[in-house]
Parts: sequence; structure tokens; C-alpha cells
Amino acid sequence: MGLSLLVAVAAFWAGRVTLRPQEVDAQASRSFVDVEVTHDKLGRVLTVSTTVRRQKAPLVVNPLAGVVTAAAGDGKYDAGAVLYRVGATPVVLIQGGVPFWRDLGDGAQGRDVAQVERFLSAQGFAVTVDGRWLSSTTSAMKAWQKSQGAPETGTLDLGEMVAVRRLPVAVDVDEEKLWPGAVLAGGESVVSVPRGEPSFVMELTESQAAMIRPGTPVTIQADGDDWRGVSGDVKESESGYSIPVTAPSGGAPCRAECDRLPASDQLTLLTEVAVQEPATGPVVPVAALSTNPDGSTSVEVVADAGKVRDVEVTVIVVADGLAVVDGIETGERVRVFGSDEPAQAASEAP
Repeated sequence: MGLSLLVAVAAFWAGRVTLRPQEVDAQASRSFVDVEVTHDKLGRVLTVSTTVRRQKAPLVVNPLAGVVTAAAGDGKYDAGAVLYRVGATPVVLIQGGVPFWRDLGDGAQGRDVAQVERFLSAQGFAVTVDGRWLSSTTSAMKAWQKSQGAPETGTLDLGEMVAVRRLPVAVDVDEEKLWPGAVLAGGESVVSVPRGEPSFVMELTESQAAMIRPGTPVTIQADGDDWRGVSGDVKESESGYSIPVTAPSGGAPCRAECDRLPASDQLTLLTEVAVQEPATGPVVPVAALSTNPDGSTSVEVVADAGKVRDVEVTVIVVADGLAVVDGIETGERVRVFGSDEPAQAASEAP
């Protein structure tokens, strides 16, 4: 009887010990590291592509007939550049505001003659710039033609020079019509130049477009330079979504540098969109931030002795798992929970 009572008491005590809820230290179960607050610049930048489109206008309608023996590629050219050759005859770019409309030779007078004389003089040939085609003009023309390997006629037939008001100029060569071996009959539009102000449009996915509000700062990378602009309203396009980009005060972002763009009717430029404006200040991991019941945000600041205190902060910018905050100082240490490191370990700031 005494033995049975002893067994029953032992079983009851074992059950109390086994079934009683275990006390767990919630703080000890959370792993953490302590990191140093750094001072840095933080923002969120989206990298996309901007399509630049610009209308083109014919620079020259070719009046020459024959076989093309040479043709320039797309690019920017200055006075004296040979755009193409028909047989041995070069078609040369010069500066001038008068379109060539006739053959020029002895006795011709006018502004078109004067611009040819200015070109010959600038190229180093002795000629009087007076708008009158005299023997001196003929001599200078023969000398220039000899330097080009062209027939030394001393005259200028229509189509052998192309006048452009502003040089250098970007030209777009129609490679389907103008290539060595191509046969020209005359009347072909073979070289074009940009006309009007280019348009800048970012081509985006739906998720990218949702991140960009009108007026967001945009930086377009153009051949080593940066063009600043702002985003416009989003529009749905055939390929996704598009947002126009203009200069902050309106117009094309390239402004006075639009002439640097190639003459092609479309090109693509790399673009950075500041979806979150950069801010500079104390930087902490986002995992160090805690949201309080009243909606405020705080971090746990660790003193040298290991004592921890809650400090309320204001979040300025969040990007890539980090946050710029106001309310703590650079060099202080904050506790970051959720690390894979053991709870007893602390990390130094990177």
C-alpha cells in the first residue's frame, strides 16, 4: 500500500514538471548585431532607356548621274567634307545660306558665287571674294579641283557643292541609295539633316512607370555629358508605357546642344531617374527601425557599457535596405535584429 502511494505521488510530480509551460526569454531568442551609424548620401535611382526622335529634312537632291565611287557615313561634317563622289566628281559641303540652283563659271555673279569664293579662300586658294566669277576665281577653282583629284574644269556644275548655313552639321546618309557601285540617275534624295526640336521619351514597363511621378528629376547620359530634365505624364504605348522628358523649364533637355545629336531619326540614350531624391545624413539598416504603437519610428541605441535605449527618429530616405534618418548621431551604435549571427555577437560597422 505504501509503495503504491509512493509511485502515485512520484507520477503526479513528474507530470507537473513535464506539462508546466516553459518560461522563454523572448529577447534572448532574437538574434542581433550592433552596427555603427555612418554618414552617407542615399537615394533611389531607376536606370531606363530614353528614345530620342527627330525629324529629318533632305540636305541635297542629287542632280548628278553616274556611278557612286565613294560615300561618307552618318556623322558630323565641316566645310570641305566630301559627302560622296559620282565618278571622279566630289560632292563637297561648304558654308553658305544660298542653295545652289545653277551652274557657275566665267561671268556669273551673285551671292552663290560669293559663298564659293569664301570657301576657296578659306581653303587657302588665292581669290577675291566679291561675288563675281572672274579669271582669278577660275584659277582658284582649278587649283582646288586638282587638290581633290577632280576634273580641272575651272567651273562648278550644279550638284558639286552643297551649302549649309551652320557648320559643322550632322548628316544622315541614305545607305540604300548611296553606296560605292550604286548608279544614280539624278533627282534622288540621298543626304538628310536634322530638322526641328527632338523629342525625348522614356520607354518603360508598367512597374517602372508606376514609380515615376510627373516632375521627377531625370538625367540623360549623352556622349560623356549629362542632360537634366523632368518627367511628364505617363502614357500607355504599344510596347508598354512611355513618359516624355523635357528640360525643367520646358523644351528639349539637350537645349543648345541638340546639334550634337546624330542625324538619325531615332536613337536610344541611357537615363537615370531619381525616384527618391538623394539625402545625406546618418545611415542605418532598415532592420534597425521599429514602428511604435503611436506610429512613430525608433531605433535601439547601444551605449559603450551595453545599455540600450530607445531613440525616436525621422526617416528621410529609404533605399536598398538602408535609411537616412534624423534623430541620432554618426558614430553611435544601433541594434539590428533579425541577423543570422548568434545573439551574443556584435559586429563592427563596415
